Amino acid sequence: MVKNALLAALMLIITLLAAHTVVPHTLAQAPAQIIISPANAEVYAGGIGSTGIQLQTDLVVSSLAFQLQFDPAIISVLDADLESSGVQVALNAQLIEQGVAVLRNRADNSTGTIEIELAGLDELDTLPQLATITWWGRQEGIA
Repeated sequence: MVKNALLAALMLIITLLAAHTVVPHTLAQAPAQIIISPANAEVYAGGIGSTGIQLQTDLVVSSLAFQLQFDPAIISVLDADLESSGVQVALNAQLIEQGVAVLRNRADNSTGTIEIELAGLDELDTLPQLATITWWGRQEGIA
């Protein structure tokens, strides 16, 4: 079996939206980062794998929008919500339960794009994992 390196060439474009406040007692702040875990995952052709998405920051972020790009000839996103139209990733249910608004959650397997936009994150006490992406390996390659 040939392994596909799932996220070796995954391009991440992060855009933080809306106002954010620096924690008052800290002088220097690290930038906000989207963490994909595991950073490098392997999925066999015809196999399934998953990666988690988490926001790592010391800032108070009220809303967040980001886009992930992948090679759709190599891998595709498995739909996490069969009752909704289109393809979605699995958002952490804890976010919804705590009032986070989902403005966008869409994956396009023809263009190789995942778009997520959330608002109301500043109402959370802690930032849990945001989402889980379930991947299906289409063929050999680096996506």
